[in-house]
Amino acid sequence: MQGGCLGQGPGPRVPRPRASWCPHRSASHGVLPGERKYFLKVPLYERQIRCPSVPTLLNFDQFAQSRGGIPEKTDPRKWVIELFAKDRPQKARSPVVSVQKEVPEPVIELSKLELSDHVPCNLPPEVIRYYESEVEKLTHEIQNEKRNLAFAYCRRGAIHRKLGKLQSAMNDLQETIFVEPLFLNAYWHRHFIYLFQDKINDALDDLNFINKYNKNHAEAYLSKAEIFREKDITLAILNYSQAIKCRPKDANLYFKRGEMYEKTNKVLAIDDYSKCIYYDPKRSDALWKRGMFYFENENWIGAVYDFTSLLKLDPHNSYASNRTNRGRAYFKRNLFKQATQDFSVAIHLDPNNWLALYYRACLFRKSSPYRALQDYSVSGTATLAYINIGLIYLQHLDNYTEAFWWFTEAIRVDPLYIQSYICRAETYSKLHKLKRAVTELSRAIHLQPVHSTYI
Repeated sequence: MQGGCLGQGPGPRVPRPRASWCPHRSASHGVLPGERKYFLKVPLYERQIRCPSVPTLLNFDQFAQSRGGIPEKTDPRKWVIELFAKDRPQKARSPVVSVQKEVPEPVIELSKLELSDHVPCNLPPEVIRYYESEVEKLTHEIQNEKRNLAFAYCRRGAIHRKLGKLQSAMNDLQETIFVEPLFLNAYWHRHFIYLFQDKINDALDDLNFINKYNKNHAEAYLSKAEIFREKDITLAILNYSQAIKCRPKDANLYFKRGEMYEKTNKVLAIDDYSKCIYYDPKRSDALWKRGMFYFENENWIGAVYDFTSLLKLDPHNSYASNRTNRGRAYFKRNLFKQATQDFSVAIHLDPNNWLALYYRACLFRKSSPYRALQDYSVSGTATLAYINIGLIYLQHLDNYTEAFWWFTEAIRVDPLYIQSYICRAETYSKLHKLKRAVTELSRAIHLQPVHSTYI
């Protein structure tokens, strides 16, 4: 059945018109879910939100008349602003409390050395004359432009620096850098002038610029290491290491880095001293440092080897001290004959060498007590010398009275050295004065309660 109504037989459905949005809808009429998409969506920050207490219309003319009217030739806007400014309640001003600020003390900067052309130089007269003739030649070449100006200015600046004409040197080097900004030799010579003026940062800038364009400039790394030597050990070691990469067979670089390592890690220092000796076997300073390290760490064989090498290299300078050190190493190895020979030679070269006298006296104490007595009497270690002399009188010469006097002198020099009291107690026991011996031992126990000698 065609055109049937709703609820009757099948037929074509007639679409119903959708309800359009009407601004005058009843408040009681709900909004269907399908109709929300037809609403005009306005962002929240653009919606006008009015306060209910604000009237919908302001009568400005009536307001102006209530305030006496706007004066003639007056801007209404300016009049309103002044009117509201008068009606604004004034805030009570809080009393101002003056606080005296601490003014930092002015930092006194050290005055930099001014450059001049009259700095004294210690060059021989013939060298000065040669340099002055070179300066004249370079000046003539610069005036006639016969040579590369950058090279001529740089060489003349370097010669001026050696002659003590620092201001002229700085002018020439600055001109070199102006003509050729990548002429690295100019930066190298200029950094010496900055160091003379104590401008450390400017000197470091020049050195860093050199290493930026020449990674193999060992002298620049070495100069930076010397600058950091007293300030930053880590940076000094780093720059010495970079210089060693550029010149791996330079013994002096290993020695300088070893001196830095000696403050932080002595094992690495000895390794650098060994490399220094390997590349330059005649470095006596490195041999002495390594020998003393071996001696302090009880490596007697290594100490004897290094001190023997020192005696072969430098038989005159510090000959007595090297003999003494090798004799001490022999003494620790129980090679008493060789030790006695070294101590005797050291005493012959330096009669006031108290260390050699003391060690030789220790060697002579059993074999030759009288000679030990002589050595002890002139050695400089007063307390130990008095005790050893007393022991010679006590154990070998059986002169108890003289031994007692020497032990008493040792106590007078150092009242806290317990060995003196123990030796004097042994002297009392030899004299059969046991009560006084016990008194001496009690004094020693009072000074140092835990000691194996008392047993």
